[in-house]
Amino acid sequence: MKIERNESIFLEILFLRTLYANKKAVWWTSVIQILATLVIYVKTDHPIYAAFALAFFLIVLGRTANASAFERKDLSSATMADLRTWEWRYLLGAISTCILLGLLCLVSIYVLADPSAAITSVAIVVASMVALVTRNYVSPTVVIGMSIGILAPLFLTFVLLGGIYNWLLALLILPYFWSNIQAAAIALGCTAGQTAIERRCQPLRRRAERHAARVADVRPQPDNHRRQYEGGEKDGL
Repeated sequence: MKIERNESIFLEILFLRTLYANKKAVWWTSVIQILATLVIYVKTDHPIYAAFALAFFLIVLGRTANASAFERKDLSSATMADLRTWEWRYLLGAISTCILLGLLCLVSIYVLADPSAAITSVAIVVASMVALVTRNYVSPTVVIGMSIGILAPLFLTFVLLGGIYNWLLALLILPYFWSNIQAAAIALGCTAGQTAIERRCQPLRRRAERHAARVADVRPQPDNHRRQYEGGEKDGL
């Protein structure tokens, strides 16, 4: 049981490091979100988009600070509860960004009903969701939370717009949400299985390397034997 627990903690630490390794990608994605939101603000001259840009900026500052704190943290003696805390801290920042993206679409499409703002907002959301699963697949909790954060406001937007066409679009969001969960589960299963196999093979690999080193140490050197043989022949002559 202790070996299984240590292996579980090892995998959790590995998955957390994979999550928090996205710090630069998160920063640049947030920069694009801020710039695009400011473009909408300049186009519409509506102060709510300046507020969105400020909110994106504050959230990415918090996420960057949290990632830096994680990098400095010594996890050698961490418990599973500690690791879960770090996962939820990551999720808090990620889901905040996603909820903000969903609300941005809700405001642009339904509240203000500005065509250019709506198109730009949807473009921001689509660009942000491209890497949602590939960056966060190691944590199904994060994938589910981020997907709900973005898709729930979009679902509400289409429902509020009314009409068969918009309601159909709202229903199409559900299979997309399910596909995110399935893709994350498949990727996580493959990664966890491969990592567990490699970890279990490490002792065998080290043992084989030590055995090969011992064999190399005791193996006679051909050059030395040849020199000794040639020296013996000369002495005999």
